[in-house]
Amino acid sequence: IKYLCILKLLFFSPPSSLEDTRACRVSGGFCMSAVCPPTFLASGSCHGGDLICCKK
Repeated sequence: IKYLCILKLLFFSPPSSLEDTRACRVSGGFCMSAVCPPTFLASGSCHGGDLICCKK
């Protein structure tokens, strides 16, 4: 069973709706459902376009 879990992690990618969220967070951003707070700029989307990615 342990080997099946490892194979699953190696060969199956996350859903496409999570790829933009991961990219946002890896690059130092965070996701918001409304306007970004002051001093932050919208720099993309999260959760498949439902949220915006905010970065400094």
